[in-house]
Parts: sequence; C-alpha cells; structure tokens
Amino acid sequence: MPAVRFPYFCDLPMVLLTVAEDRLEVGVVRRLLVDSGFTGDSSLILSSADCSTFGKRLASVSDVAGAIQGIHQRVWIPCAIPEIPFRSSLIAIAADLSAFSLPNGIDGLVGLSFLNQFVRWGAEQDPAGSWEFVLEK
Repeated sequence: MPAVRFPYFCDLPMVLLTVAEDRLEVGVVRRLLVDSGFTGDSSLILSSADCSTFGKRLASVSDVAGAIQGIHQRVWIPCAIPEIPFRSSLIAIAADLSAFSLPNGIDGLVGLSFLNQFVRWGAEQDPAGSWEFVLEK
C-alpha cells in the first residue's frame, strides 16, 4: 500500500494537505498538526479565512467542545495528498486559531475522522532516529 511520511515539525506530528480552490486543479499546501484527540464528524480545523477561501459549500454548524468551544461554522473543503492516492472533500471547522497557541508555520489541525480514512497512521522513527508521521492508504 502507498504511504507518505512527514517529518515532525517543531517536534510535533504534522501532515501536509493540499486544499484547493478549483476542484483540486489549483491548490495550496497547509501544514496541519495531528491531533488524534480531536474527534467528531469534522476532519479539520482551519482558519476562518481558509474556510472562506477554500470552502465549497456550507456544512451544518456545530456545537464544539474541547480545545475550541461554542457554535462554529463548518464547510466542505476539497483536499488531496498528491504523494498517495488521497482525494476527498472534508468537513472543516472555521476557527480563530490564535486560541491554540500553535507554532508559527502550523496552519490548523487534522483529527481522528481524517486519520481514520487511512489503513495505517502513526509516528515512526526513521533509520537516523528522527520522528515522522506516516499515513498509509
């Protein structure tokens, strides 16, 4: 099965996800922190600006509890990981990311409903001992 490996960023697991404006013909890569504790129907948490730019249609609003709380708008976002055969429209929560204190260079989060689309996912060390996050389709 095809797999992709993402080196940790600032000692944190992350994935690079291409989000698209025009049905994946034009995309922008976003570096997203992996949070397997982020559960529910939504797959991503992105900035309100990204959701406005890349959202293709509205999803139902959601009352969110956890790292962010309250009623949040959600949108369907076309996404891809070009290195493996992954293309999907995922539900993203539009949020003010400043509440997360994310390192510079992290553009949002992926949660468990994103990860569950893969046959295998998790952290592994490469032969040199550096950590990577692996997604296998």
